[in-house]
Amino acid sequence: MAPISAGFSAGAAIGPAMGGFLATQLGLRYTFFLVGAIFAGAMALNSRVLSETLRGSDMSKKGGLQSELKATAAQWRPLLSERMFRSVLGMNIVYWMALSGSYMTLLPMMLVSEDFGLTPAEIGGIFAMTS
Repeated sequence: MAPISAGFSAGAAIGPAMGGFLATQLGLRYTFFLVGAIFAGAMALNSRVLSETLRGSDMSKKGGLQSELKATAAQWRPLLSERMFRSVLGMNIVYWMALSGSYMTLLPMMLVSEDFGLTPAEIGGIFAMTS
């Protein structure tokens, strides 16, 4: 479990700085193409290296995606029937939408304004330090 968490943490810490650097050096268009190519390569590698854990007849016994969605909905129904849980869930959704909206939208716009005038690489470094 620790290597997986370390991989996610490293990506969150290094990604913004590397993205800002690449955007400054190559421009946004080529940076997006590069990220798309990396995702396609990771998908191809995963499909070749990782084996399917649920084989043929086991899939038909499970019932597929629709039965899984029904089972998940059945587990959530009792929770969503409680008023207090819905209130906390709603507050949590609003909080995370406001936080991510300000962090991912307003902060970069503020940092490139005339007051700060930072480059994409410098903004990426700030995001890397805060993650």
